[in-house]
Amino acid sequence: MINTTQFARIRRRIVGSCLSKLGYAALGKEYSAKFGPQLRYVTFSTAFGKWFEVSIALHFEFLPPFDFAVWPGARVPSKMCSELCAFQRHVRNDGKQYYHFPETEIAAADLLKDVAIQAAMKLDEVGATCGDGQRLLELISPQVLATDLAVFRQLRKAQTIEEQRRLSDSMRIRQLLPEWCPHIVPTAILMGYLASHFGHTDLIPAYISVAPNDLIEPKQAPYLEDLRGRVN
Repeated sequence: MINTTQFARIRRRIVGSCLSKLGYAALGKEYSAKFGPQLRYVTFSTAFGKWFEVSIALHFEFLPPFDFAVWPGARVPSKMCSELCAFQRHVRNDGKQYYHFPETEIAAADLLKDVAIQAAMKLDEVGATCGDGQRLLELISPQVLATDLAVFRQLRKAQTIEEQRRLSDSMRIRQLLPEWCPHIVPTAILMGYLASHFGHTDLIPAYISVAPNDLIEPKQAPYLEDLRGRVN
């Protein structure tokens, strides 16, 4: 099995070359690209000297960083930019989070190339759905989100994994963004900011009302308060 030093060297060479051809620039273990207002990220991380994981993320340049520990508009913390995004997920390995380090450098190069291409393709897919952000306002109205909230309430009470999965799959936001598994409150926050940016401040109260108090985490509350201030 290759070691972490070999893995890092191969990643820089193979992934850097592959993603640079697709418009991505490297910054350490993270690769970023700008497509219109979209900011896209691919991040590689290693674990325990024998596994690695790949995260992808998408954000809009006109939104505040979505790190819920900071106020909107605050300076971006010194961490991976992809951790501040509206949409984040792993590129999974047959349903698993981690990939094992291959036995040889040749196998590692082949695997890293495949994963890099897969990551870029999945970002292309979600990017096509999101567009410049206005399309999300058309696809995810406050009414759609309210209906999904009712389904999510049922999901939390479901007795079996099969029923939980069925209810999750029936949520509109998860049908629009398969594999990204968006949640109600973060989606409501995102939609509120999109409504504000595109001049639909009349929609902000409706989106905020979909975020029930029992589901709001302390780190999310400042965003909702900021959105309330944008209505007045």
